[in-house]
Amino acid sequence: MMINSYLEEVNAKGSFSFRNDNILQTQIQDGVILRIERVGMAVARVYFIDVGSAEIQVPERFQIQDHTNGDIQVLKLPGREEYFLGWADTVTTRY
Repeated sequence: MMINSYLEEVNAKGSFSFRNDNILQTQIQDGVILRIERVGMAVARVYFIDVGSAEIQVPERFQIQDHTNGDIQVLKLPGREEYFLGWADTVTTRY
C-alpha cells in the first residue's frame, strides 16, 4: 500500500475532515496503527495496518461509539475488517 503525501499523524485525540484527502493515523499499540481516510463525499473508512502498511484485523478491545446511536459495528467482508463513518456521525474511539 502506498502512503500518499496527504498522510497526517494524530495523537490520542484529533479531528478528521471530509473536505480533503488527508489520511489520519495513530499508533494504538506496538505494531498496530489506526487509519481514517475519506472514501466519498460524506463517508470515511476506519481500518488498521501493521508497521509494514498491510491491513490487519480490528483489535479485539477496539470500539467506536456513536454518541447518538450507540456502538458502530465492524463491517466484515472476506479478507477485510473496517468501519465506515458518515459525515454526521459524532463518535469516540476506545481501546
